[in-house]
Amino acid sequence: MKHFTTYMEPAREVTALHRITCDLCGQAIRDEGAEPSYYCEEVVIRAKFGNVYPEGGTLEQLEVDCCLDCFQLRLGPWLAVNGAPLRKSVVDV
Repeated sequence: MKHFTTYMEPAREVTALHRITCDLCGQAIRDEGAEPSYYCEEVVIRAKFGNVYPEGGTLEQLEVDCCLDCFQLRLGPWLAVNGAPLRKSVVDV
């Protein structure tokens, strides 16, 4: 779940992403005010669909915010039981 905060800048009100919490357990996934870290932990669950033509188009998007624990301990086993086991790979960045 994305949590936004609203604050005033000179002559305008701004709404900005403040933090993201897991839709399943409520645990904080990312807090914009936290200290920077070199550790990377990201779960992206998103479906896009629609019409795209050479000159442009429109896509609809479905997504859920999920922490790594829920992904590994809740969604992973459910996917495996339903015939779609998770595949593990290593990515050099």
